[in-house]
Amino acid sequence: MEWRRIDKSQSEEPTNGTYRDWKPQLATEGEHRCVYCSIHDNRWGGERIFHVEHFKPKSKFKALINSYANLFYACPVCNVFKSDSWFDAPVGDWTVCHYPDPSEYNYGEFFVVDVTNQLTGVNAVGKFLIERLHLNRKHLIIERRKEIVEDKLTSLHGEIDRIINLLNIDELRELAQLQNAIGKIRSKAIYTPMYEPADLS
Repeated sequence: MEWRRIDKSQSEEPTNGTYRDWKPQLATEGEHRCVYCSIHDNRWGGERIFHVEHFKPKSKFKALINSYANLFYACPVCNVFKSDSWFDAPVGDWTVCHYPDPSEYNYGEFFVVDVTNQLTGVNAVGKFLIERLHLNRKHLIIERRKEIVEDKLTSLHGEIDRIINLLNIDELRELAQLQNAIGKIRSKAIYTPMYEPADLS
């Protein structure tokens, strides 16, 4: 899974409606991935299941309820785990536990993925996010493993296509004829008796 900074400056702020109406736009802006765990919404039942996340909780920052800059696309689990928790901290201080603004920071900078597909925090903020949002929950570990396998398969298919494109049709025909000839030689070698009946007498 890949995190990225959600560049709000590239988005057109809605001029009507409320945050509930803006989920499709937030989904597109976030590339249909949870801003916190980076799981794609097609792994979770689609856009209908995902939430509009108030980065600064609406229960504590009522003036920001319909502020587009404060809204992100999040999976239901991360949104519930974050809930209305909030921790103020100096900007750019990674020694103090808090939620960095996803429009200013790429969350991928706070973690590394180990060989078991678990996240490890590279600083206090990364460790806090992993613990608070349960970013090593079993479902996410399985999804990370699936994405790695799918990426490798895509790469392998691309390499096979590249090799096929390098060979022309005549070469492929010659290769097929050679394989058939080798197959006949092998079958003859396997089924030809070592001794003729006359030798056994």
